Amino acid sequence: MENLTTSCRAIPAILLLFGAMLTATAQPPGSMPMTDIYGHMGIGTITPDKSAILDLSSTTAGFLMPRLTNAQRNAIVNPATGLMIFNTDTKTIEFNIGTTFAPIWDPVVTASSSGLFWSLTGNAATNPAVNFIGTTDAQPLVVRTSSTERLRVATTGEVGIGTAAPTAGRLLEVAGSAGAANVRLGSASGAANASAWAPTANDGLVTADANGDLLKRSAGAVVGSVAWLKTGNGGAFTDGVDNLMGTTSNAPLNVIVNGARAMRFEPNATSANIIGGFNGNSVTAGAVGATIAGGGATSATNSVTDDYGVVGGGQNNRAGNNTGTANDATSATVGGGASNTASNGFSTVGGGEHNTASEAYSTVGGGVDNTASEPFSTVGGGQRNSASEAYSTVGGGVDNTASGSRSAVAGGENNRASATYSMVAGGVNNTASGDFSTIPGGNGLTLDAAAARSFGFHANNSGGTRNMTISTPDVAVFG
Repeated sequence: MENLTTSCRAIPAILLLFGAMLTATAQPPGSMPMTDIYGHMGIGTITPDKSAILDLSSTTAGFLMPRLTNAQRNAIVNPATGLMIFNTDTKTIEFNIGTTFAPIWDPVVTASSSGLFWSLTGNAATNPAVNFIGTTDAQPLVVRTSSTERLRVATTGEVGIGTAAPTAGRLLEVAGSAGAANVRLGSASGAANASAWAPTANDGLVTADANGDLLKRSAGAVVGSVAWLKTGNGGAFTDGVDNLMGTTSNAPLNVIVNGARAMRFEPNATSANIIGGFNGNSVTAGAVGATIAGGGATSATNSVTDDYGVVGGGQNNRAGNNTGTANDATSATVGGGASNTASNGFSTVGGGEHNTASEAYSTVGGGVDNTASEPFSTVGGGQRNSASEAYSTVGGGVDNTASGSRSAVAGGENNRASATYSMVAGGVNNTASGDFSTIPGGNGLTLDAAAARSFGFHANNSGGTRNMTISTPDVAVFG
């Protein structure tokens, strides 16, 4: 009875102890690790996710992984691939993506770890000594757009644009379409620098060889090897090969001065035409070997209309007959002056004004309003003189005429030699109309057609009121 009483007294104490035990061990659901029938462990949950070997669940606490310094991390013996830590030196989560024996600790990149990557919006506080874009092993750097490679930096430093294999030894290679513009400098709409360039000793031009290799060369050497320098070219030349100026096609060459043509070279199969002076000077189409040395003006141009004609200068001068046929008045010449015309083959006007040599081999030396109008006729100068028969000559003076074959008037005024081999040497108002007749000078003497081979000199006629006419051949008259 006593034992029963003791036992009964012990029951409340046992119940109280059991209750205390229940109170001490009871926790909210899932607070203790538990494993389901599939081997999935849950902490903070009694139903761990079947896709996770470990499922942590809490609304009041987080997951705190092992925290190690770089030194502590590197001291881990044989770290497993996939092992994760928090690096307290770099403040990043790291995974071993290498092997147990060659670990590679790869950080988890976050927005706050921009010091580890290049942001799309740019980075601040970078240090070019340690921050860079590129590779740390022997692999090239490739830039792509639209999944297509656009640029490559080879492991040896060559940069290729448009090529995956930049040529060794070339710092930059741009591979584009042959014959197309592949590189642009400056703006498409921007104006070029119009200032004059005076290259110094270190200035140069960029040239490209057959392979496309670029090289800076001396400006003078580059231009001087293919063009004429403003300061002249030096070095050895092969005459007719590399000392040429002009065109290689059937096109004229123009030399421009102050924006206007000053010289023109016109090609043809026979002999080139040369046209200088006023830009309106011209050589008739089809003519060859023509030369205009200069001169000419608006409304007073110089022209050559026939083969091998020459105008030396002046204005409003013409060599040739201007009939449209270039070979029927060849080799005519006007030396200069104004409004002069040499209009037949080998005719010549030396200068003066309004002079005309209109037959083959006729010549006017100068003066004004003179005419040599028959073959081999000549007027040396003076004014209004005329040599109008073959081989006739007027040396000068004014209003003199040699109209007989081989006749001559040396000078004076208003003298006439109108018969074959007739001659008036000078004076005034003298006429030699008989063949071989001669008047050396004087005033107002006429040896008419009947006075062949006669000779006369009339001086007593100062007022011109005592003119004399001789009609007798083979006489000598003095008066």
